[in-house]
Amino acid sequence: MRSWDERYEGDEFVYGKDANDFLIQELDKLRPGRVLFPAEGEGRNAVYAASHDWEVHAFDLSMVGQKKALAFASEMGVEIDYTISDVLAYNSFDKFDCIAISFMHLPSKIRRLAHRNLMSQLKPGGCLIMEVFHKEQMPLKSGGPKDLDLLYDEELLAEDFKDVDVKLLEKTKRVLNEGKLHQGEAIVLRLIAKK
Repeated sequence: MRSWDERYEGDEFVYGKDANDFLIQELDKLRPGRVLFPAEGEGRNAVYAASHDWEVHAFDLSMVGQKKALAFASEMGVEIDYTISDVLAYNSFDKFDCIAISFMHLPSKIRRLAHRNLMSQLKPGGCLIMEVFHKEQMPLKSGGPKDLDLLYDEELLAEDFKDVDVKLLEKTKRVLNEGKLHQGEAIVLRLIAKK
C-alpha cells in the first residue's frame, strides 16, 4: 500500500526498534513456538520474538516495511519469515501458538472477518495478544488513526472474539514511547484470548 511505503521510507524506524512493551510482557510468559505478527511494519516486534527463540512469521502490505524488517533481523542475527499480504488473504499451512497484534487498525467493513481469519490460524490452546487504540484516543496526538471507524472499543472486540476464551479485555491509559509516531499519553485497549 503506497501510503505505508511512504511512511516507512528513509532510515528512521518510525515506531522505533524496541518491541511493544505490552507484547514483551505477555510473550515472555509463554513457551516459545510459532508466532504470527500481522501488519508488522518495520519488524520491531518480530525481531524481538525471534531473538527470544520464537519461530517468527509476519506479514504486511508494505514492501518498504518488509525490506527494513528483514535488514533489521539480519543485523540482529535472527531470521524471520516475512511475506507481503493483505490481512484477509493471509493463510498459513501450519497453525500458530501465538498471534500478536500491535496497533493494527482495520475498517469496520472488514475488521470482524479479518479477526476471524486470523483466529482460524491459531492452534487450539493458542494465545492472542493484542494492543490497539481505543475510540477515546481520537482527540489525542500520541498516535493512531484519526478516523473513528478505525478505532476500537470494548464492545467491538468482545463481539469479534466471542468464540474464544477472553482472559483480559481492558481499556487503559498509558504513555507511549515508540519512535516518533507513538509518543505521549494514549488510551489503548488490551486483549488476551485463548482459543
